[in-house]
Amino acid sequence: MMKNLLKLSALTLLMFCLFPQRGGNGEENPLVPLSEQAVKYFKAASLTITKVAQTSVTLTKESGSELTVGARLDIFRPGEQFYHPVTKEPLGRFEKHIGTAEIKSATDASYEAAIIDGTPQKGDIVRITKSKIRALYYQSKKMDWFLGDAYFRQLKDTQRFELIDTPLADDDVSKLIEEGKRLQADVLLFVDSAAEKDDKYLRQRIFWVKDGKELLAGKSKYSDAYLEKLASAADFFIASISDPMITYTLSNSSELIAIGDVNGDGQEEILIGHDSSVTVYQPGVDLHKLWELPGNNLGENLYMDVLKTSTKGLVVIASLLSDGMHSFVYELIGNDFHEVWHTNGFLRVIKDNLYYQAYSNLSGFDGPVEEIKYDGKFTNTGQKLKLPKGVNLYDFAIIEDTDKKERLILYYSNDNYINLIDSNGVNTFRSKRDMGGFIRENKKAQPVVMIDSGNWHVSDKLQTSGTKVTAIRRVPLTVTATSLGYQKSNLVSFRYIGLTLEEDVLIGNVGGSILDYAIYKDKVYVLSKPFLGIKLSNILKGDNPLVSTLYVYSILKY
Repeated sequence: MMKNLLKLSALTLLMFCLFPQRGGNGEENPLVPLSEQAVKYFKAASLTITKVAQTSVTLTKESGSELTVGARLDIFRPGEQFYHPVTKEPLGRFEKHIGTAEIKSATDASYEAAIIDGTPQKGDIVRITKSKIRALYYQSKKMDWFLGDAYFRQLKDTQRFELIDTPLADDDVSKLIEEGKRLQADVLLFVDSAAEKDDKYLRQRIFWVKDGKELLAGKSKYSDAYLEKLASAADFFIASISDPMITYTLSNSSELIAIGDVNGDGQEEILIGHDSSVTVYQPGVDLHKLWELPGNNLGENLYMDVLKTSTKGLVVIASLLSDGMHSFVYELIGNDFHEVWHTNGFLRVIKDNLYYQAYSNLSGFDGPVEEIKYDGKFTNTGQKLKLPKGVNLYDFAIIEDTDKKERLILYYSNDNYINLIDSNGVNTFRSKRDMGGFIRENKKAQPVVMIDSGNWHVSDKLQTSGTKVTAIRRVPLTVTATSLGYQKSNLVSFRYIGLTLEEDVLIGNVGGSILDYAIYKDKVYVLSKPFLGIKLSNILKGDNPLVSTLYVYSILKY
């Protein structure tokens, strides 16, 4: 109970910080005038047509109906009456939608509205729905993320709009209008910011999706102090609340995830690895399948990522086949993936560079980690990374200390602890507890019959951003037996603070086992499997309980 009260208090404080009617320095909230401007065009109303001209209709004003010039109304024609099935009392009339009208002018007694479409008659009903207006919300790529997100929440709080998002990252209004039609939106709400002399403005434009006509354009001045307050409140929000903004249900075979622009159009796609195949999706309210990369049915993908090139992303896969480890690089050409390189052994993408390590059926990983140069073709440069003994290709992350001009290595030890070693080979950090065990393990070959040689493993992803490294920590059901499964998992951030690491939870209390994750800009994509691999709520609903789940979290740019 106390925990819930604390969360409620934190959320209340956050909303106060994000949306005060007046700032602490006396500054008005610049979001309020714009949201009020938007809402006034969509006030619910129901009027009757009293006169019909060739291109317009006259509507009689009724008490409480305050419509704004430019507002659009749906036209309905009353039909047969319908009755209560038992008492036979009349309940109303069936209505047929026959067109649309737009308010052009108003007098004390009536409104004049232009006919957009349809053939209205005297006595028809015109109405602005009481239901939420379906609006495609788009904030320009060039504007401050905090400002756009705060206005999104401001509009949402008016309870007048059903705001929908899009993966489209293009400021071209015509393309956004087409996207709005695809998503069945009523209006496009386009938000950006601009500087005029010494002042900064948040601007909004609203378009009717049906015909692309601009409904309104407005702006409101904001200060740097207000923007700083938004960033500060957002920082508090991220530290306090860790709920996914979107959840997708995927097949049980979904185990790997990567983000990349595989077709070179400037927009990132989501890649999901299933056993030996890969499916590429366009992110959005729902996942839209784009392409499929089929695999070897007898193989298992242990690693997947996207290598960024000057034109597009290449898909890099390391797969365990019957005769050992093989790594492949694929390019999307048209609508099909084509293999552009294959090598025996392991490949990994690190900071837009490609690295290789050989495979041995006796030990799994074998030999040094070497850099692969790509300039249209793939060449092993022979340049070896200096790593601690026993640290293999997927075990480490590189941290650059720019002040000391020093390279440090964060790595998993064989007992699954996080360690940090400096350029002199001195170990300066070891995590207080292990990370929950390795989940991708394979048997080593047995040189002598009846003697178990043990396992080799592929470590969980380590993703670096500046001096931060993200890792997965799983919490087993029992400390002594991870084989019973994991009750929950966390994404943990290790931040280098000079000599040592500071540990924080980035995403906490994900049910079951996190399988993989990807971080792109202000989004964290977490792929997980429920405890024991069974989603119990699906059983109650009659759905397949054997699923994986993809959670999408919104955070500060990482």
